[in-house]
Amino acid sequence: MKTLLILSDVHGYFERMTKILDHETYDLAISLGDSELSTQQLNHFDIVIHGNHLFDVGETYQVIEIESFKLYLTHGHFEKVHLNDQGLIQKMHQFNCDLVFHGHTHVSRVKAIANGYLINPGAVSYSRSQEKESYIIAQFNKTQCILTFKDLNHDSIKEMTLIKRN
Repeated sequence: MKTLLILSDVHGYFERMTKILDHETYDLAISLGDSELSTQQLNHFDIVIHGNHLFDVGETYQVIEIESFKLYLTHGHFEKVHLNDQGLIQKMHQFNCDLVFHGHTHVSRVKAIANGYLINPGAVSYSRSQEKESYIIAQFNKTQCILTFKDLNHDSIKEMTLIKRN
């Protein structure tokens, strides 16, 4: 089983980020953008995605494979996630991915769509929903992904199991 730590929208809260990274056990750490941190501060991550903040570093997107799942990782602003999900769905189909992880909206969610899921871990900096600030621990095996949304105190907010659909 592979474990990913996925967070987004740190917006300069370095202490919050390091507290999360130091507390959790994971195989890969992923930042989905808008960190507003230096390249040196981001060295804690295995994958860094560029957000819409002017000085953000990282890739525009990445496609990776974990166990039997194919993941599309993005911040979401290029796909215009603030308007609708069509850009994310288009990228999911273009790269034949099972899961799309994105940030940008500061709203945690899991949305089932044909053959996959759109997932936002929420924001480390400040939430724009009724949910607390959050991040995700994602555990993968061949047929399922177990998502655990956690608050900044590392307490579980919600947990769900996603079954590989295709």
